[in-house]
Amino acid sequence: MARGLGIANTVFAATGRASGGGKKTAKVGPQPSSSPGNNRRGAGEGASSGGRGGGSRPRGKPARLPPPPPVDPGVAPAGMRRRVSVKTSTKGQSPFADLRGGGALLSPAARKDPARAEEERRRLWDRLGATTTGSGNAPAGFAHLLDPDSLQTRAMTQGSGRGEEGTRARGSSRAVLRVGYTAHREKFARALRLELEEEMARAKERLETWPVGRIRQEGYALFGLRAMHEGTLQKDAVVRVLVPRHPAGSNAAPGPPTPASVDRTRRTLAMGAELPFHRFAQGDMVTLVEGDEWDGNGKGGVQGVVVERAMHFLKVAVDEDEEATLLDARKLRMDLSANTITHDRALAALVAFSEPGGMPGLAAAPGGKRLSSTAYAALQRALIGIPDGNGTLEAIARVPPPWGGKDALARTLSSALKRTDHAKLNPSQAAAVKRAFGRTLSVWQGPPGTGKTRTLMSFIEGAVELARAQGVTGKKTGPIVLACAASNVAVDNILDGLVRERDDDVDGPIRRTRGRGERLKVVRLGSPAKVQPWLESHTLGALAAQTPMGKKAASLREQARGDYSPRGAAARRQAAGMERIAAEQVLRDADVVCCTCVGAGDELLEGFTFRVACVDEATQAPEPVALIPLTKAVAGVLVGDQMQLPPTVTSRKAESCGLGVSLFERLERLGLTPDLLDRQYRMHPALAEWPSKAFYGGRVSSNPTPVDRPPALGLPWPSKTTGQYGRIPMAFVEIDGQEQRAPDGLSVLNEAEARAAVAVVETLLAASPRDTLVDGMLSVRSPGDIGVIAPYAAQVRRLRELWSSSPAYASAPSDKPGWVVDAEARAERELEVHSVDGFQGREKEVIVLCTVRANSGGSLGFVADDRRLNVAVTRAKRGLVVLGNRATLSSDKTWREWIRWVDKRGLSVKASDFL
Repeated sequence: MARGLGIANTVFAATGRASGGGKKTAKVGPQPSSSPGNNRRGAGEGASSGGRGGGSRPRGKPARLPPPPPVDPGVAPAGMRRRVSVKTSTKGQSPFADLRGGGALLSPAARKDPARAEEERRRLWDRLGATTTGSGNAPAGFAHLLDPDSLQTRAMTQGSGRGEEGTRARGSSRAVLRVGYTAHREKFARALRLELEEEMARAKERLETWPVGRIRQEGYALFGLRAMHEGTLQKDAVVRVLVPRHPAGSNAAPGPPTPASVDRTRRTLAMGAELPFHRFAQGDMVTLVEGDEWDGNGKGGVQGVVVERAMHFLKVAVDEDEEATLLDARKLRMDLSANTITHDRALAALVAFSEPGGMPGLAAAPGGKRLSSTAYAALQRALIGIPDGNGTLEAIARVPPPWGGKDALARTLSSALKRTDHAKLNPSQAAAVKRAFGRTLSVWQGPPGTGKTRTLMSFIEGAVELARAQGVTGKKTGPIVLACAASNVAVDNILDGLVRERDDDVDGPIRRTRGRGERLKVVRLGSPAKVQPWLESHTLGALAAQTPMGKKAASLREQARGDYSPRGAAARRQAAGMERIAAEQVLRDADVVCCTCVGAGDELLEGFTFRVACVDEATQAPEPVALIPLTKAVAGVLVGDQMQLPPTVTSRKAESCGLGVSLFERLERLGLTPDLLDRQYRMHPALAEWPSKAFYGGRVSSNPTPVDRPPALGLPWPSKTTGQYGRIPMAFVEIDGQEQRAPDGLSVLNEAEARAAVAVVETLLAASPRDTLVDGMLSVRSPGDIGVIAPYAAQVRRLRELWSSSPAYASAPSDKPGWVVDAEARAERELEVHSVDGFQGREKEVIVLCTVRANSGGSLGFVADDRRLNVAVTRAKRGLVVLGNRATLSSDKTWREWIRWVDKRGLSVKASDFL
């Protein structure tokens, strides 16, 4: 069954005979090497030596696997898996046990050969029933996952649970559960397949059929690049890629170079020419090839991750062994890479979620009674959303976790929360945190600016303190909390809040030192290239490098640096094994592990069972992706807002399979009521009034007062200074220009709006004096205080072009030769121009929103999406300027209501009167 799949890092038993052939079952997966980095999975022995002693173990410690059980005739042995409560079955009860482990689903050879990878994935999809035929409608047995009033759900809730009728009801419940989990797996496996195939088909079309001019114009690739050695980032090399330019004054009369001229030339060359429009951002996976032509088979490129984006260059982290290839190339092309890791890890989580015993179930104390390998864990039951004869979905979700019973919490919770900032939370935040400790599954809805991330950090701190109070922390138990989010930026926000000292803490920096003198040990898992530079010291690699084993590995790497011979490669492999051991030591000693949802699928986390998994931005993650961290914990907290952006899905067929509906939203549809955080801290109260009424039933109040959010100086805000809020820092500027199609026909832009937006930015930056209130208004400090939002890529591109030619841009500090700035300082001073998606979870002092659409037919496209509108108008703290066409926007009901609200307060103005 698993033959030929090449499941990475999986050990298969070699005993038993297949019926009919009489041949010994061969080892299927790649064989582990003898390096120290692979000692945690054994050496791939047969039944006589294929495992280590079994027995109970402390929670979170990597499992000691027993010898594989005897193999039934005709059944190939399944792979073993390092996960609590999961046992290999040879009787068909667990046919996908070999797929439930961590790491990649494909063989190492397939990860280097796109054709082989495609073949292995197709085999895997067929095995899981992920067909591409049929409609996107739910198959039989799946409707109840989205429809709480379905016949299946009603049938399950019948029966008292006692006597003959109750026995039949319980049997029916178990049967429907099995059908439900199977349908869930097949449905979402199909959706993942459709999504990946769509992404790869688009990439293939772009690379093989698009002319170079179109690829360049659309920003999917950069050409004519050179690479320079920039430094190192833990075990990776970092190269600076740029478009070379001749130093200023190169046509001057020749003469002997002076030290000053040499230094000036070096700095000019290192900066490069200004890069053209492109889509590369920090954390993106890229492929670099020599020349201007794409390598058709995909084997000749160097894979990397963008570390930093600047106006004149990009920094890319690559494997140290491949750096020389880039440095020797005279000309490079860089393309965005397809990310298959998300698909593979989501598929593995989907399989684990669908099977009895696929998720961990653990008693309160280490070594306590574990959940049966044939039963569904409590969190597993809550997440599937199928109630039974004993109650509703809410009743299942509020079942206490093993460590959160009423008696246990009564003894320890109060004292644990005193060592956190729980007392500083507002009532809705404090209630959500306290309720979550007694539930298997909690769902929090955090409207814009309501402090959902801060609330989540308070819960994380409380969970660690509670574990300490109950005596279950330390190296023998492993980390307590798995803190995840859909994006790297959101993960970094959590990490930053957990490790940064607060100057206003009365009792000292509680985030660093606790009442008992213990520090909160937080580890950031994931590529350091995707982490903000000022948080790099908290990454797993950086912390592992401080251990004795990590220091030995660093010394070994330093000796091999620049040595690209087989001897140097062998030394780096040895160092990688030592780094693996050091990383495992750091993880075992951690309290909290922070990573993206996809990062939670890293094989380094296999064998750890977390008390709780927290998922921020849960409404932006497709359900299979959100399941990756949740399948590693006994309790879960989902934090998000279904009234903001949904998951991004490329394939319409995948979206029809449910991939566009987040787990958060599905559970909310099934009747699980989220805890609402009902006080916002971001916006001027006038800016928050309409979104609260339109999207949250008026239940979200404002903490800031008008005095706390003085309007931005420089703009003639149309409102009067009288009334509840005084001068309202909002303007609807009516633009007369018409929309037009971009040259490629795939996007839309509005030249008049683009020019008006840049004019607004210039006006704001020209206002003076700085940092002084003038008539109750305060100027912005730099372009970094302003954000420009446009819903279409063509408009974003045009806005950036106009801004780069603006006198205000030329006078602003930038990365000119001689400037030395870090990434954090650069981000604070540069004007940000992004789509709505790019500003999700962000905030600025002033937002300028281009609505773009202006046509006689009243067509709005996805500008009419209520969730995008909600995000766009809730990013600003003290100034919102909306540019648009009144007639076109009025064709949509929600926009029409917004315009009516604006007109009632006198906030609309003609462009000629505003600019």
